[in-house]
Amino acid sequence: MALMLDVHKELKDAAPECVFNLDEVGMIFNGAGKKALAKVHEKLFGAKVCSGKARVTAVLCANADGSIKIPLTIIGKAAKPHCFGTQGRPGGVWYLSQANAWQDSETAQEWFSKFCDYLRAQNKFNGKKIFLTYDNAKMHVFEQFQQPADFTVVLVPLPKNTTSIHQPIDRGIGYLFKLMFTSSKAASFVRLLLKADRLPWKNSRESRGYEEGGTMSDVMNWAREAWDKVSREAIINAYIESSMLPETEHRILMSLSEKHTKEQQAH
Repeated sequence: MALMLDVHKELKDAAPECVFNLDEVGMIFNGAGKKALAKVHEKLFGAKVCSGKARVTAVLCANADGSIKIPLTIIGKAAKPHCFGTQGRPGGVWYLSQANAWQDSETAQEWFSKFCDYLRAQNKFNGKKIFLTYDNAKMHVFEQFQQPADFTVVLVPLPKNTTSIHQPIDRGIGYLFKLMFTSSKAASFVRLLLKADRLPWKNSRESRGYEEGGTMSDVMNWAREAWDKVSREAIINAYIESSMLPETEHRILMSLSEKHTKEQQAH
């Protein structure tokens, strides 16, 4: 906790709705799963694990009270994926491109600009301070980017070797997102397989998408569904588990968590 004293000092008296955490999650989206369904005592033969190499990076960001989830950002390799012309570009997801599908200083700048525009559109942060917390990865050079005119973004980098413990997204949000992504992808392929006998399946777009592990449009749709399923309670609990906030703000989150628990029990 001693390493977090400067962070706690920076976040002192910050309203939970004004504290955001940012992190990136890498995903291999075209690999087959390592598990299969079978009846009890039934043996599976000819099983082969296919290790895919097509990857994207998802950029996750949400505030401490879970009231605002910044729209998900997917970073892929192609500047203009072909599927955007054939399947359409999915809404509700930001898309950026980078040669290796990683976050770098250029995509970080693009993301920061979209982040500020999104908060400005909420019409609730004018004149306020927004606290953006993030790990100390070298591409996070947010201090070099232009600040918005109508509110201030206070940059709060987390100390080295603390993010696995004190970064909220690493305390369950990222894991839950990836779990929901896998679930959405599997459900999509099951729906395709169930209607395969009603389609001219061979050489169809659906069959190619299945064999290739999905197009970028598919990936963005699955990712959006997964991010939508990450609940407010999960986000609040992750912030509580991280102990990133000072004591007073931490108690506020504890009260919010207890309130949501009671509301769920009442229903």
